[in-house]
Amino acid sequence: MSKLFHILGEAIPEVWEKSIFELLEKGEWTLKAGATEKHRILNCALIAEIRNPSAEPRLHPKLSKTMAEIYKREIIEGHEQHREGKCLTPFVYDYHERVFHYRPFLDQAIEVNQLELAVKRIQKEKFTNQAVITTLIPHRDDKIVQEAWAKNQNPSIPCLSFLQFIATPDGRLDMFTVFRSHDAFRAAPYNWYGLSYLQEEVASRLGLSVGKYYSFSTSYHIYDSALKDVERTVGKPKKTSFATLQP
Repeated sequence: MSKLFHILGEAIPEVWEKSIFELLEKGEWTLKAGATEKHRILNCALIAEIRNPSAEPRLHPKLSKTMAEIYKREIIEGHEQHREGKCLTPFVYDYHERVFHYRPFLDQAIEVNQLELAVKRIQKEKFTNQAVITTLIPHRDDKIVQEAWAKNQNPSIPCLSFLQFIATPDGRLDMFTVFRSHDAFRAAPYNWYGLSYLQEEVASRLGLSVGKYYSFSTSYHIYDSALKDVERTVGKPKKTSFATLQP
């Protein structure tokens, strides 16, 4: 059973850095299956509680603003290739498509704007707990997995699985997300950065202030191969060296 950590703080960079140090100090080594080999990862389950996700700066100063803006654009606007009706990105899905243009059957003209539904549900019943969004389409995602395995490639079903918006009695909008898999170093800070703008957009449409952002990751991890990059970016935990973390 994975260790579960609860990290809380005021802004995204603070929570992210705290989560990295907690993972380095107390995470557990395990293996993550790849297409041709297994990768060693330092792993935990994580609840990140960000009190003010709109607080600036939203990105740790040693991380790539370009990467953060790319992810923000992809969640809000979608991959350029997908907007053009193509599928040329490394992923055969994008989050914008799954959130704004949810299509359970590609051969049918059924398309659901899940964000619009979430907004309408809160407008209809302010304190509803039904303003939810899923990025998963089980039969389509299984096809992705089967095709990837047949080509000896890694499946790329959505890591972000679920979003929920909840209005609070004090006039704020909280957001909750669930990640089935979350690369703590290469993805998490950029995910949180981009999604905070989505929360801001929804809150604005509803006439609410931005509330807390809660992110739950069932597998929050750092790849063994990324440890040196992590050290160069955030330094070492005060009482733990990378050498002592080796299994």
